[in-house]
Amino acid sequence: MGIARNIARLVPNGSGLLPNANIEAVAASKLTGTVSDSQIAGLTASKLSGIIPDANAPSGSIIQAIQATNNSGYTISGSGTFTNLSITITPLNANSRFILSANLGQVSHSSGGSTIAFAFLRNGSALTFIAGYSYNGMVAFVNSSGNDLMTTGPVISHIDSPNTTSAITYTLRYECDGTKLVGRRGDGYIGASQQMQVLEIAG
Repeated sequence: MGIARNIARLVPNGSGLLPNANIEAVAASKLTGTVSDSQIAGLTASKLSGIIPDANAPSGSIIQAIQATNNSGYTISGSGTFTNLSITITPLNANSRFILSANLGQVSHSSGGSTIAFAFLRNGSALTFIAGYSYNGMVAFVNSSGNDLMTTGPVISHIDSPNTTSAITYTLRYECDGTKLVGRRGDGYIGASQQMQVLEIAG
């Protein structure tokens, strides 16, 4: 009788499907093999529960998002890195790509020439270069005919493929002619904040 009952559970209904009650009666240990795409398509939302781990998300999914913000502004000269615009992230997958972006809000002239250049660094190494500057992914020009003349802050972006699951630190480097004010003016006025974002995209 028990065998006949178990066989009856494998008989499809009038729609060609196994009744839900029969499926639920099958022990998990009895389910092996690979589920086909057509079988997955036949699953109803009521049968799906739980959360897919970020590391298993489909290609192109955003699986991590981190932002750093600085509200105080910087006075910069020569070259260096923005100390408060630094993000450390541990990749969930080795084949992930990272979308890097930074918005410097506003830049004012203080002294020297009109050029200021920016680049992303990964663990201290520049990701992009351009002729004439050692660390440079984007160049902005600030009106240098007088102090406190302001331009819209540069926006810089980059896509990185570090191919690692070890922790990575992204920072933003600058090089400028003379002295420039980022996010502030010479009279002490604090303007727009500066932001840096790192998005991990599943490969």
